[in-house]
Amino acid sequence: MSWEVIRLTETQRADLTKIIDNSRLAARTRTLGRALMWLDFAKKGPGLTDRQVSYTLGLSLETISELKKLFNQDGLPAALDYRPPNGETLGGRSATGLNMDFEAKLIALARSEAPAGRNRWSVRLLAHQAVVNKLIPYVSHMTVHRLLKKNNLNLSS
Repeated sequence: MSWEVIRLTETQRADLTKIIDNSRLAARTRTLGRALMWLDFAKKGPGLTDRQVSYTLGLSLETISELKKLFNQDGLPAALDYRPPNGETLGGRSATGLNMDFEAKLIALARSEAPAGRNRWSVRLLAHQAVVNKLIPYVSHMTVHRLLKKNNLNLSS
């Protein structure tokens, strides 16, 4: 099928970055934009699998499939305007757009004893350990930072 792969242009990637960073836009729109960025198989895209994006953002595989279809058939605006049928929500996501189960596990990890040879956790170390522990396929250190800040967790203590 023609909608199996997402390939963003430089302009689309720049537009999506602005959308994702715009906290005044609906969380749904930003989540769909994040999904499109992560599904991008163009030269500069991460090219994550449907399952990885589904798990990370708390979206159903059906939503991912429909998003890809809308993007490839009708373009970026149509994909960002997608609403699941029957008033479904876009999944068990938190305000950061991540799966709430992952957030709970990451917070528990941040509160645990730091690894051997370390005085404390860093956001980069937490992001790395979350991937190593298979809590999530990919997470940036900035996402970990925002999650910790949202939950009033301070790693320096």
